[in-house]
Amino acid sequence: RVQSLVLYGSAPGFKGAQGKRWLADAAVRGMRPVFSEPINDRFPIGEVDQRLVDWFMDEICKNDLAWITRYMGYWTDTEFMDEVARIGCPTLIIAPGAEPIGSVSAYAEMNKRTRDSQVITYANARHNICDYLPDACVADALAFYRKHFPAEIPA
Repeated sequence: RVQSLVLYGSAPGFKGAQGKRWLADAAVRGMRPVFSEPINDRFPIGEVDQRLVDWFMDEICKNDLAWITRYMGYWTDTEFMDEVARIGCPTLIIAPGAEPIGSVSAYAEMNKRTRDSQVITYANARHNICDYLPDACVADALAFYRKHFPAEIPA
């Protein structure tokens, strides 16, 4: 149903207690203090513009905690690794090499299980790679699309 897929820092599931701890703590102390404490898991603090971090925090805190609890709760209780073999289109997996949310090894496992896939790992990158490395993300996606669809994506 799709011609291709590009996944940025997207592992199939988020099993474990990390997300559940965040949610329980956010219900008591509020989202901003809880989600700002591990912000270095998402962005390399000191290397990115603080305005980007502030914007991210403002945006995440606009969400309804009950909705986030349902969404993240679903991901912390669900594992989709066995499902990725069903992906039947060319797939680019861009992995943050310093992934502290979930597991870096999940990206290699996804690549192994997904037909016609490729992994690019951004060394030392954190989880929110699209937010702070947009030029690299776009360049790699375009190169991937040019390889698989050369007539559609001009050089």
